[in-house]
Amino acid sequence: GRALGHAAAAARADPGLVLEAVLQQGEAFQYAAEELRANRGFVLKAVARDGMALRYASEPLRADPEVAAAAVEENKRALKLAARRVRTHPKVLAALGLLPDSD
Repeated sequence: GRALGHAAAAARADPGLVLEAVLQQGEAFQYAAEELRANRGFVLKAVARDGMALRYASEPLRADPEVAAAAVEENKRALKLAARRVRTHPKVLAALGLLPDSD
């Protein structure tokens, strides 16, 4: 988890290592390389493991309805971390159980 904060840049950019750290402690995502925090596919995996990791995703990804929905599905409290404009998106509401799944 927190050891990632003291790791070399190459380790902080290693997707497998960062995902393992996020699984142990979601807060570890804050130490991930910026390119991972901005990588949609990677962020989807990270928030599926710990929804609260959404806090450290890039701003555009916090506004992505699918990313926000994945985070909220894992942890309802992640809703407050999503961009305001997607908090009422049908995918996010479905992840909260407030609407039928929108797919």
